[in-house]
Amino acid sequence: MIKYSIKLGAYAIVLLFPVHPLCSEPVANQWLSQSKRHQVKEPSQYRDAPLFRISNSTASLIYQSKENINSHTIQFVLVPEDIQLQIKSSSDDQAKQLQRDREERDLSAQEEMAFWGKFSFWVSFGSLLLTALGVVYVSRTIQASTRAERPHVRLFTTIKRKDKNGRILETQGVTFRNYGRTPALIRRLNISYVLADSPPDPRKCTFERTYPDDSVMPQDELWPYKGFIPQFEGMPVNELVKEHKRTGKRLFVYGKIVYADAFGKERYTRFCREFNGRSFTYNRSDVNENKRLNFAT
Repeated sequence: MIKYSIKLGAYAIVLLFPVHPLCSEPVANQWLSQSKRHQVKEPSQYRDAPLFRISNSTASLIYQSKENINSHTIQFVLVPEDIQLQIKSSSDDQAKQLQRDREERDLSAQEEMAFWGKFSFWVSFGSLLLTALGVVYVSRTIQASTRAERPHVRLFTTIKRKDKNGRILETQGVTFRNYGRTPALIRRLNISYVLADSPPDPRKCTFERTYPDDSVMPQDELWPYKGFIPQFEGMPVNELVKEHKRTGKRLFVYGKIVYADAFGKERYTRFCREFNGRSFTYNRSDVNENKRLNFAT
């Protein structure tokens, strides 16, 4: 014989009617629902308690009038306890599966958000890096263009007076030249011609001559124009050349020329050249001694 769960619902006893002891709580709920659905009205016309019958898996409630004339029957299907447990277990499994599905969806969404967050970060970082590289490239390009366009003043050549046969009669001095692409405005000039045993330091040239604001040195032009820089103090250059040939002492021209570029920035060139019998030129053994000789900015 099939065993049924013995559970009494207090609310079923109070609200409905005396229930057979074999009826379970779910069955009582079904009875209450069925009673409302079948609209059993005015129970006072029926007996105080319905008749309860069980046949196989079916339970019946029979409402019979006090005069035994009319009756109202409600039938229910009784569910065995083991099937109820299976239904409950299946319902619990479904709830757990739904919970696991929700957790997996949440985890997947979090992982996707984390992936796109990292992707956005690296894209932003790459864009920032490319921007920085672009700024550096543009800056270096501008600097290279500025260097290419700026003036570069250097000591150029030695001016000599010659006879008709090309024989040197007199060494007069030196000139400068602008090798840049823009004009240079001459500010100051330190220069001296001396006999010495070793190259003199251009930073120690004491004589200085300033120039007016219209002393412009154009591109690829000599300065002074159709002239030369003579000896400003001491023995003339030609006399120093004669002394050099007579005594064998080394003859140098040294000093510093200061000029401004088109942007008003001052630059300078330090120079020290040695006389080789015909012209003042570089002495390859001491062209640039610790950036003291023949150094330019």
